[in-house]
Amino acid sequence: CHSYNGRVQKLSSLASSVVTGIFNLRIMERCIETKQKLDPQMLARFDCRVGSYATAEEAMSLVMWRGYDCGVNGVSDAVHKAKDAMKQIDGKIMPRKKAVLLDTGKKLGWLNDVGLLPLPKHQACGSYFVREKKMKTAFNPQLNKEVECLRSVIEKVDGNVLELARDGKLLPTMYRKAAPSLGSAAAELGDAKAAAGATPA
Repeated sequence: CHSYNGRVQKLSSLASSVVTGIFNLRIMERCIETKQKLDPQMLARFDCRVGSYATAEEAMSLVMWRGYDCGVNGVSDAVHKAKDAMKQIDGKIMPRKKAVLLDTGKKLGWLNDVGLLPLPKHQACGSYFVREKKMKTAFNPQLNKEVECLRSVIEKVDGNVLELARDGKLLPTMYRKAAPSLGSAAAELGDAKAAAGATPA
């Protein structure tokens, strides 16, 4: 059984609108805290894609590919944003505009030489989130008191996705099968629909 009967357009439009709204709310709160003016150009817009997979292995392959892709996109993003950084090679200055054309390995070398390594975690590894169940204190109107209950929450998992998978920590404990380590994609994934990830664009 899927939410909204599995309608792709409904799921993707709602997901993107929720993320866009929450993200922009946080931007507004930050601007208020720092007393900065919120320019309309600062407002973000997110899109969303919905995938359906026949097996856990197929779903895992996408998670793994996105985890790997973060290592490439993050490096390119760092070079792109290093507007004032330059590198001296053979007596010549290599500006950032030329560095963006290098392959990933050479971009890393360029970033190291201009003192921009290590990259921030979110830039180097992307951001990975999972849904899990946690005990929360909530008010029960029928009992008219606070009670302990199990609630679904979405939390950020720190670390590189590939390393998390290798170490058997890709999913919360509640979704893992008997094997504590990856073993196979199916054993680690457990319930494919439980995993959700986000990476730098």
